[in-house]
Amino acid sequence: MSFNKEHFENELIWEYSPFQKQINEEKYLAITRILGEKFDSIVDIGCGNGHMLSRFSKTGAKLYGADFSNTALKHLNGFAESIHLDLECVKEHDFDKCDLVMTFDVLEHLRESALKNAINLIKDIACKYIVINVPNDEDLELRRAKCEKCRTIFHPYGHINTFSEAMIVEMFSTNKIQHMATVSLGPTKPYNQHTLSNISKCVFDGYMNIETGTCPSCGGSSLIRRRHPLGLMIKALNRFLGLFVHREKEELIVFFRVLE
Repeated sequence: MSFNKEHFENELIWEYSPFQKQINEEKYLAITRILGEKFDSIVDIGCGNGHMLSRFSKTGAKLYGADFSNTALKHLNGFAESIHLDLECVKEHDFDKCDLVMTFDVLEHLRESALKNAINLIKDIACKYIVINVPNDEDLELRRAKCEKCRTIFHPYGHINTFSEAMIVEMFSTNKIQHMATVSLGPTKPYNQHTLSNISKCVFDGYMNIETGTCPSCGGSSLIRRRHPLGLMIKALNRFLGLFVHREKEELIVFFRVLE
C-alpha cells in the first residue's frame, strides 16, 4: 500500500534530519565531481523541500523546482522558481529545456503511469545532462513496517518500485541520451537472509523499526516495535552473516549525457 497525496502535504516529512542532509551533501559532491558546476539552468523534478536544489544556488544557474506538494514548494524561499507538477496526469508541459535535469528519490514512489510520464518529461526537457538518484536495488520486503492499530503492512517511506543500475540505464538511454557514469554512495545496505527475516516477521512481528511513520491505511503513527529476544537473535544473526558477503551502498546516482 502506498501513501496518498495528502501525506506529502504534511509539514513534518519535509524536515530533513542531519543524516539526510549529510547524504544530500555526498550527492552534491558526486554531481559536481563528474559534471562540474557550470550550468545555465537546472530543474529538479520532485524537488521536495529543495534541499538538494539549494546546493546549486551559488552556481549562478537559473533554478527550477517542480513538485506536486504545495507544502514542499514553500520551502524554495525564492532561490528557485517553483513549478507545481503532478506526474500522475501530466500530458503536455510548458517547461523550458534545461542544461541539467535531475531527480532524487522520486522514481521509487511512482505508479506505472506516473513513472512513464516522469521518464518522458525528463528526456524531453534535458539539453545537456540527466542525473537520476534512486535507492540501489532496494529490498522492499526488508523495509516493511507494520501499523500497531490496523495491522497494515507498508513501506514507511512509500516506496513501491526498486531499480538496479541496469534498469535505470535501459529506461533512459536512447540514440541521443548516453550513459556517462554511475556512483554508489551512502551507508552499506543491510544484509537480509529472507528465510530468517520471514520467520522474524511472522512469529515475532520483526518489522522495520523507525522512529516516526504514518500508516497509509488508517493514518496512525504507532508502529510495531517489539523486541522479542528470539527476534533480536535473528536480527543479530543476519548482521553476522552480512560480514561474509559483499554489500553495496544504499544509494545510486546514474549520469547521462544528452548528445547534440
